[in-house]
Amino acid sequence: MKQGSPLPVVLAELKRQAAAKHDYISPAPSLRLEEDGSTVVVGQDAFGTTPLFHRQLGAALGIPAKYYDLCRDQKPALLALNTNTWLADRPQSSYMVRTLDDCARALLSDRYRRIDNLEIAMAVLPLFMGSEEYEVVSSNISPNHLHIKISYRNKRYEIKPGDWVEFGCIVSNSEVGLGAVTIRPFLTRLVCVNGYVVNDFGERKHHVGRQVKAVEDSYELFSDSTIKLEDDTFLAKIKDVALATLDESRYPLHHGLPDKEKEGQRRRDSPILRGKQSHRHY
Repeated sequence: MKQGSPLPVVLAELKRQAAAKHDYISPAPSLRLEEDGSTVVVGQDAFGTTPLFHRQLGAALGIPAKYYDLCRDQKPALLALNTNTWLADRPQSSYMVRTLDDCARALLSDRYRRIDNLEIAMAVLPLFMGSEEYEVVSSNISPNHLHIKISYRNKRYEIKPGDWVEFGCIVSNSEVGLGAVTIRPFLTRLVCVNGYVVNDFGERKHHVGRQVKAVEDSYELFSDSTIKLEDDTFLAKIKDVALATLDESRYPLHHGLPDKEKEGQRRRDSPILRGKQSHRHY
């Protein structure tokens, strides 16, 4: 199970990142990789780069990863020549560049929908704060992922003598294209380390939105009123789904828990998936 960092530490980092990140939309020819292979220029602004940015840049240009990495390690000037040539050859294409701490952390489609970690956390956490009935049992923030797991201490049931289960919900997101916004309930069998993720209700929101085109060489991207209205609607839905996870009638306890000898096998007719099989949602 992920333990991660204490929630106050996660929230402090979310707020710090929110103040330190900037997003840009740029036509492909206005992006340029410098000959050091580690600096990218977006219009007139230069940024450091992350491994994920390079992986996404190579994928966007159709450059095989093995060749890209070889050039980056041994011939960065050749890598710059390759990438800049292909970028210049795509005058009709635009990309979103997400930066954090003056470093380009992701290269994404111009249709990528920004749903940021702080917005998700601020929508969900106030529903459960200030009550001993709820406990954030794990939380973590990295440059690529947000993970929060909340357990409902008052939603605990004995399914057979000495065998208790507890309800909760898992919230996850990636700001850099590595996963959708996900909120879903889970069951924890208290005699086990892992939990069961309930997949028959929950909410996923993929980061796909309207296409945003650069009309100049490049410009910093801000939320317009239409996108904000759509985001507010989605965040309200997230709150509704989080509250719905408090309803124990939605948890399929009547299906029973898988027998020990069936551990590791997926049951197609059951809405319960073992935590190990659903690790991507943790």
